[in-house]
Amino acid sequence: MEDVPLSIQNEVLSKLVNNGRALVINKQDQPIEYPIDGTLDLHLFAPEETKEAVEEYIRACLEKNITTIRIVHGKGIGVKREIVHSLLKNHPNVVSFRHEGGSGGGWGATVVDLKP
Repeated sequence: MEDVPLSIQNEVLSKLVNNGRALVINKQDQPIEYPIDGTLDLHLFAPEETKEAVEEYIRACLEKNITTIRIVHGKGIGVKREIVHSLLKNHPNVVSFRHEGGSGGGWGATVVDLKP
């Protein structure tokens, strides 16, 4: 299996492997294999890792021609949601974003439409 490195500094998402999965290294140095399938669950990441994780996930999804993604940030007190929405407002590949409706997470998840 050939590894393709992701360009990041602190190894939040350390590498994208050719089977469409990323190896995630969180701040506790725990490696987790993570699918690049259009859904990013930020419960695995600390708030300070959120921005970089979202940026790299968007990049990885665009490489796989995934143009609609779901970011699960949780409901909580809204720290991760604010970080995510702040990033999405200014991201050059984001066409639009919205809270997921119905039983898909409500205001605990954001759906993002991307342009390649």
